[in-house]
Amino acid sequence: MRRPQALNQTEVTKRLLADLAAALDACQDAGLRPRLKHGAVYTHFGYVLPPLKGGRWVVRTLADDGSAPADSDDGDDE
Repeated sequence: MRRPQALNQTEVTKRLLADLAAALDACQDAGLRPRLKHGAVYTHFGYVLPPLKGGRWVVRTLADDGSAPADSDDGDDE
């Protein structure tokens, strides 16, 4: 049975955020230091938090913490 498009998109988005976190971890493991404005990557679906003291990048979806999506552009992007 085929899943609804919205569910497919949610799964794709979760996977993309997880892949982003993994890519940032790989950069860190290779000796690169990824830097992002204010330390996190934000999307309308969720965000990737930077590591704390030797930790790993962490994916959080808005469903995980009940936050509202980042609807406004506050000019923090470079």
